[in-house]
Amino acid sequence: MKLQTVQHADGSLEIQRKLSLDWLQNCQDGDPLLYESSIVWLEDTAMLPYVREMTVPQCKSRRGPLRQGSGGRIVGYSTLQADAPADRSSGMFTRRVFYLKDSDSHASRIAGHRLPANAVDPRSVLPGAASQSPSEAPVTSEPLLTSPACGTVEPRTARPPRRRGDSVVLEWLAVAKDQTLGERSDVNRSRFV
Repeated sequence: MKLQTVQHADGSLEIQRKLSLDWLQNCQDGDPLLYESSIVWLEDTAMLPYVREMTVPQCKSRRGPLRQGSGGRIVGYSTLQADAPADRSSGMFTRRVFYLKDSDSHASRIAGHRLPANAVDPRSVLPGAASQSPSEAPVTSEPLLTSPACGTVEPRTARPPRRRGDSVVLEWLAVAKDQTLGERSDVNRSRFV
């Protein structure tokens, strides 16, 4: 798998997947990771021992940012390819979100406390690939995305991000411009668990 990183002017880092014919031949239809095109990190995760991962099956957009209010903060999210199909029954998309709860204390890992069940090593998060738990990830000081097993990373200059209105949101929101239909999608409200 070839990867490309994009550092945006707003400080976010996007890791984009470049598909190859060999990779596509090994894919299984119906895999929710199949149509992921990139992972957008809103914060620097280099010093985080873990982030929580959740699959959100009811997103109304393929690429829009996911937001949530009280109880934690979103650290990153996945974006989907423009041709990613919606779920036939709900008409919505399945995406991953990476977050931290206010109660997460990364010092607790050092103190020997148990990790949350949905904790993953942020260095192992790649578009279209299952994440590893912090105990499974190899011990290294550099991000896993630069290791030979994950392919090459090609830096690229980002175009300026589009500005969106800021608002206080108490539930998950997926507000974005639908890339394939060219129209603004509705707001998705799935309770934060």
